[in-house]
Amino acid sequence: MTYKTIKCPVEFIGMANSNGAVLEHRLVAAKKYGRLILSTENVHHIDSDTLNNHPDNLIVLTKSAHHKLPRKRTDSILNTIVYPVKFNEADYLDLKQNALDSKVTVAEIIRRLVKKYLTIVRRSK
Repeated sequence: MTYKTIKCPVEFIGMANSNGAVLEHRLVAAKKYGRLILSTENVHHIDSDTLNNHPDNLIVLTKSAHHKLPRKRTDSILNTIVYPVKFNEADYLDLKQNALDSKVTVAEIIRRLVKKYLTIVRRSK
């Protein structure tokens, strides 16, 4: 995975590495939520594009919750590769509004998005 690193602003220096740099997605999330992102937290890219650091594409999860999300994986038994697929903004906004209306948790929104946009592709021999 590729992540962009940038110089850390003074107000977020607690998140910087020894060179004074910070991963851009962590900084964007910190600004979005108005607090430092803890070392016990991960910033998840909803669309799985690690270079898409738009605030609406980022969510802060505990490391435990983040590790429970489905990942790209190869299943040798079924000879398939599972890839997350980018979703469109209209679907995301629709799910977000439904969640607000029904008081569904953010974790449930992510679960629904991941489930809806997971494709199975046969690996060519």
